[in-house]
Amino acid sequence: MKWHNKDITTIRRAAEQGDAEAQFALGACYNTGECGLPEDLSQAQNWYRKAARQGHYMAQTMLNMLPYEVPNKSEGKISAEQILKELQDNGVVNKDTVMECAYEIYKEHFKIPISVDGAIAIIEALKLFVKVNELESKENEDRNSIPNSTTLKFIAQCNLVIFNINQAYCVARQGLDAVEATPQIFMDKDYHRSIHGADTLKEVINMIEANFLDQVEDVNEYWRVDANEICTSRFERIAGIIL
Repeated sequence: MKWHNKDITTIRRAAEQGDAEAQFALGACYNTGECGLPEDLSQAQNWYRKAARQGHYMAQTMLNMLPYEVPNKSEGKISAEQILKELQDNGVVNKDTVMECAYEIYKEHFKIPISVDGAIAIIEALKLFVKVNELESKENEDRNSIPNSTTLKFIAQCNLVIFNINQAYCVARQGLDAVEATPQIFMDKDYHRSIHGADTLKEVINMIEANFLDQVEDVNEYWRVDANEICTSRFERIAGIIL
């Protein structure tokens, strides 16, 4: 690397002038807290992104490896559309980064009992989980592989939170089918099922069958339901809001 052992002022000057290698080097300094700079994830992403836009392969690789922070979290505003836009701007829209953002929202707001604001946040997480499923489905078309049961698990749980009972039930059944179809790589079948989300999927199914089965319209044709469909109308009616 031509900027190895150069002082940070020289690297920054070259980076600001558009040198991709210097931009990558500056991003690396912020990433590791070296060269007299503080460790700063947002600055590292910023300079890696500038280099990646010029075709710098290692910068793109580092962007994919860095944890991505959910935008606007400090202001309490969560928007799936804004998150996807920022990921797009950073050139890192892929199933892993979108899943990371979705799960961060999900784990913070999926609480029982859940508030209206929490449910609204879960809707944004649901949009991101659906995006993950779309990206995975595209890969599955190319590889003729099985749907990801973990993604379907999150989609089912999010739908349950916003009272989409039929959707939650059918997607959970689809997820359980995906678990059963996934090749077993562990000797212990129960462990295999557990790591692919079977326990949670079964909990969703059992809870709905015990309490809300009359609200499930597609019991016998659950596989026909589009897991990527998002409907908030029932939640809006119950919560008395318009999204």
